Amino acid sequence: MEKQQMKKKLWISIGCFALTSLAVLLTPLSGDEGIKKAAGYLIGVLFWLGIAGGCFLYFWLYRKEHKLLKQTMTKEKIPSGLRFFSNRFAAVSDGILIVTLCLNIYCIRTLGVNQLLELAAMFLFTTSVYMHFLLNGRVFQYITQNKGKGVQGK
Repeated sequence: MEKQQMKKKLWISIGCFALTSLAVLLTPLSGDEGIKKAAGYLIGVLFWLGIAGGCFLYFWLYRKEHKLLKQTMTKEKIPSGLRFFSNRFAAVSDGILIVTLCLNIYCIRTLGVNQLLELAAMFLFTTSVYMHFLLNGRVFQYITQNKGKGVQGK
């Protein structure tokens, strides 16, 4: 599979995970009765379809190109899921992850915090967690490689 096809499938995977983050953002539209109950079910379906679709597509892409990724990528001491700031895109995402984690802890500990702030913090945190794993992963590193000279760095 060529890099353009891999990039397209990675973007589709990112889109699926974005649906999950959108479901988190839409949570206040759900409720116990009537239309709000139906909206709650739709939000739940959107959440789980986003996770399932994103994970399936990413892992399928990784498995399909596993040998190529192993051959072209350098051996790292730290697994890609535990690595932070491995490239400039991941550095932005990881920075947002750390800031929104602190913001979510603040929102949990503070009573009466603005609901919009809570939703925005949870949306950004959810999105940045997914992006952390995608942007620090081998598939993204392979796509952004500069003709065998390694991954474009920070």
